[in-house]
Amino acid sequence: MAAASVVAVTAGDVHTGPRSSDRVVSHVVRNNSYPAVCWMEGDPVIFQGVSRRNWVRLQLVRGGTGYVNAIYLKGNDRGNVTDHC
Repeated sequence: MAAASVVAVTAGDVHTGPRSSDRVVSHVVRNNSYPAVCWMEGDPVIFQGVSRRNWVRLQLVRGGTGYVNAIYLKGNDRGNVTDHC
């Protein structure tokens, strides 16, 4: 899968997996772009009255991957990422 680019609409936590209970390993910052690999369903997250279950796998700068809920990303309910994990 080729990396896509996603942009954060607001600050949000990046976790080790697609669950809010997974360890936080990084953060996304509003208006910054990040390399994304794919999306998958996980725990729902509610932000400003909207709920999303889709999480986007990011390539972390220091290596490895992390997951951010698409609610924190610009675009559709998958952060405009087309590939499913």
